[in-house]
This record gives sequence, structure tokens and C-alpha cells, in this order.
Amino acid sequence: MRVVLDTSVLVAAARSRNGASYQLVSMLPSRNFEIALTVALYTEWQAVLTRVEHRPRGVTVDASLKFLRYLASLAHVQDVHFLWRPFLRDPDDDMVLECAVASGSQFIVTHNMKDFKRAPELKVQAITPADFLKLFFDAFSAAGSSRLKTPDFFARFSSNFLSIAAALSFLADLFSCLNCSFLAALLL
Repeated sequence: MRVVLDTSVLVAAARSRNGASYQLVSMLPSRNFEIALTVALYTEWQAVLTRVEHRPRGVTVDASLKFLRYLASLAHVQDVHFLWRPFLRDPDDDMVLECAVASGSQFIVTHNMKDFKRAPELKVQAITPADFLKLFFDAFSAAGSSRLKTPDFFARFSSNFLSIAAALSFLADLFSCLNCSFLAALLL
């Protein structure tokens, strides 16, 4: 299943380790769902999550960008060939909706439910992180599986930052060598 993470979810995850946003992001990578991302949405993530008011205390802009590059490396990167604008009141929300429609995502996970009232017209459901987790875990339980892999990525990221930074640098170099300029640009 594919989902789109609205920037508000990443901001909430960065601010607190106690909420559903943090839990959801901590589940990545997941074999059970995949995030979808466009260049436009990734650019918004960068613009918002590098602001001092949205970064956790002691986290540099460089560290924030490296974390976002990691998330991008996990995502299904989607090209958008048809713009649905104007469809919602906010052009930034249209961009999130366009990513969901183009990628075939079932859900937009957001804290701003009111901004996506018209999303069901395009067969996409806006859902809060808490409701997505409940739906996800309920479906998982109904399937009869007793084990769900939920790695705490943020804890591993903090303790293994140098390893991850080295891996991202290696991947950027590899993609450059393989002439995958778009992927290399995401990692640089």
C-alpha cells in the first residue's frame, strides 16, 4: 500500500517522540506500506523541516537534510504528468494531492484534515497519523499475523548517524556513477 506523508506529519514527528507521527515515521522502512514522494513535495519537506522552529534541539540543517534524503531513498518517487490545480484551497495541498493521485496512494496522512475535504472526489482519503496506525494495526491483526516489524528508526538514526551519512554519501556517488542524476540529486 502506498501513502503520502504530508509535511505536517514530519514536523510533528520531529517535535515529539510521543505521538502517532513519530511512531509512523519510526516504522520506516516497512514491508507493509510505502511512502510516495514527488520532487515538489520533497522540496517542501526540505523548506519546512530545515527551519529552526521545526528542527529538534541540537539538530543541524545538514542533519535534517540527510534525514530527508534517507526518507526519499525509501520512497516511491513519482512523476506527476497531470496537475489537478486548483482543486483545493491551498496550492501546497494540491501538490500533496497530486502526488497521491499520480502514485495511486490510498491515503494522505496529515494533521490538516480540513485542507483535504475534497480528496475523496479523486479516490484518496485524508487520514490522521493516529487513525492510519489504528487502521493499519487493525488490518494487520485481522490478517492473523502476530508479528509486525516496527523498527525505531529515529533511535537508530541518532546512534548510527555517521554510518547512515556514510551510506547516503556512498549511494549518492553510486547513483552519480550509474548516471542516475535524479536519484543522486535527492541524496546530495
